[in-house]
Amino acid sequence: MKKYATTLIVALLAGLAGGGAGYFLGRSSVPSAASPVASSSEERVIVSGQESIPGAPDQKLDPKSDPKSEKREPLTAATLRAELASLESGGFGGMNSMKKYADLQERLKASDLPAIAAEMCAGNSPAGRETGLFLVLGAYSESDPQGAWNLAIGIKQPGMRQNAVMAVISSIAGKDPTRALALADSLTEPQLKMQIRSMAISSLAQKDPQRALALVTASPGSEGDSSMYMIFNQWGRKDPEAAKAAVARLSGRQADQARMALVSTLAQQDPQAAWAYASSLPASTSGSGFSDPRVQVIQSWSQSDPQAALKAALTIGETAQRSSAIAIAINAWAGTDFPAALNYAISVDDPGLRGNILQNLSQNQNANRKVLLQAVLEHVPPGDTFQQAVSGIFASWARENPSAAAAAAMELPPGRAFSSVASQVASQWMSFTTNKQEVFDWARNLPAGEARANSLRSVFSTWSGDDPQAATRALASLTAEDRKGALQAVASGWGRTAPDSALKWSASLADPSERSDAVRSVVSQWASFAPEAAAKFVAAMPESERAAPMETVVANWASKDSESAAAWLDKQPSGPSKDGALRSLSRKIAQEDPEAALTWVAGITDEKDRMRQTENIARDWIRQDPTTAKSWISTSKLPEDIRDRLLK
Repeated sequence: MKKYATTLIVALLAGLAGGGAGYFLGRSSVPSAASPVASSSEERVIVSGQESIPGAPDQKLDPKSDPKSEKREPLTAATLRAELASLESGGFGGMNSMKKYADLQERLKASDLPAIAAEMCAGNSPAGRETGLFLVLGAYSESDPQGAWNLAIGIKQPGMRQNAVMAVISSIAGKDPTRALALADSLTEPQLKMQIRSMAISSLAQKDPQRALALVTASPGSEGDSSMYMIFNQWGRKDPEAAKAAVARLSGRQADQARMALVSTLAQQDPQAAWAYASSLPASTSGSGFSDPRVQVIQSWSQSDPQAALKAALTIGETAQRSSAIAIAINAWAGTDFPAALNYAISVDDPGLRGNILQNLSQNQNANRKVLLQAVLEHVPPGDTFQQAVSGIFASWARENPSAAAAAAMELPPGRAFSSVASQVASQWMSFTTNKQEVFDWARNLPAGEARANSLRSVFSTWSGDDPQAATRALASLTAEDRKGALQAVASGWGRTAPDSALKWSASLADPSERSDAVRSVVSQWASFAPEAAAKFVAAMPESERAAPMETVVANWASKDSESAAAWLDKQPSGPSKDGALRSLSRKIAQEDPEAALTWVAGITDEKDRMRQTENIARDWIRQDPTTAKSWISTSKLPEDIRDRLLK
């Protein structure tokens, strides 16, 4: 709460210091620099979100706090800190506090500002320093802006330096935005430079958007600069026709940003007029659906009249923009009246559009999932749209009520969607239930095929991590058809939590093929978080059993630390298992350094395999960097026939 109060005070002081409060608060809601204390009964101040009138009964001033009742004496850094500590200890007290801060500003004018500012900018951060910096540097900037700036940028602490720089700029920008922009350009920190530039432009745009535009056009900002947005947001409120004319003279990224700002402002005032204007604009150069001005209008229009917004969205011709606009409008409508939005979707004659709208509704938080699923089953033909709609419906359903989702999943027709949803439901159900057996029974009683296999893998992957003994007992009850994928899931799940125990279990399996699959799955998981330990285990395995595990270890290890994986592999004895690991390592390294990868391939003992891997990597290298690759190939010791094939 104290931090919030300090932030509010600092923001208000920024407005008092130089008229830059618009940067902090969006729209200036504090007295201006010319009149730091409200004096008219018609002036209002916004405090904590409520409008209050100075002098109203609930804002009576304490006579002791009235600046007129005290002699205005100069301040020192010590007395300023003491005054601020007293003020901030009680939190922000509306107009009484503002009067006191205004009084401190007046007293500072009669004080030794260079000395106070220098002391406030030095040393550690005592109580009241942040607010004090804004007061002192704001006042100092009035009389000596360059001196205040030099002090601010000399502060060593990054956070305090940023606040001090902002304090100086908030004063300078209100009077001389051109100078503020020049100061911004003198900074080396990109983020701070952008913030200061934005403050200066924002301050100027409130008074003279045409001049602000001229400055920005003459000196464009960096890629993330939002100056155009601020200028045309202000301009659109004051003189929309002049702003439209100015937009028409711009081009490129500046034009896109200006259009979006102006359209956003117009859409808040008159969505239909904003739509007509947005529809007359040229296409956005960015190509994204959500960056199109028409979509921006739909975004705003949907909040007040989603049906009208949807009708407009349907007239957009471009696929990406139309899809984005429809999604925004239909979901806004569903947020207030889901049954009406769903009935509309069902009534659409065009099958493609109908499916698109239902798919957009599938992730709406207000959806009645059972009703929506039935609508998708009845009105969306099998295909990608059906798959995406079903997946969207079950995404949150499987988390929030997995047993209900499991029952609903049985209504899906056999196919890719059913297989994906069954696995999704099984995974979520296992994660949120204490009755694992119930989920297992549901999964193994699914129709034979991909859905059952995927669901069992999801079940055992979670179960083996939570209770491996129960998972292995359940595994024994499966048919041979279902056991293979489930066994690998047990090994992987158990390997994530207790690889030593999982390996002991794997070694106890009677079937050699199952034993090999289980060991490889455990080692794969183990290598993902402890590659050195997994590699040590693999190195001790018999040569006849370690080929697949070694390749798996090196692949996982090299994806995180290729140098360490290569150093370990270099020490291993030659043989088929090392050859396989070298293939795996070289493929990983080739993505970054093809020449180094070819050096590792040279260590493969099987000549045919070595030549095949060399040629594969060399061909990929030629596609990425033909000049360097061909230069290396032409001087290499590759067989002449391979060199000729590659160089052709």
